[in-house]
Amino acid sequence: APCAGSISRDKSLVDSVQNLKNTKVLIWHGMLDGSFKDALLMKSALDRNTISIETMFIPDRGHEFSSKDKKAVYQWLLKQSKK
Repeated sequence: APCAGSISRDKSLVDSVQNLKNTKVLIWHGMLDGSFKDALLMKSALDRNTISIETMFIPDRGHEFSSKDKKAVYQWLLKQSKK
């Protein structure tokens, strides 16, 4: 499940990630983006709920991504299947 946007720091909303228990999740984020801390907060919440998660943290990117970066995400999406 690709997600976009920042998240609320409200504990009840962050912990609602338990709804993703049967969904593979990719967090794809530029580490220079101002909301990178939100991505780490979401990763932590997913980890606490033992959600299947993969991360693609791009060290030299902010909010803009190259076609090479996007291709990696598309490849990840194409490998997913609903069981």
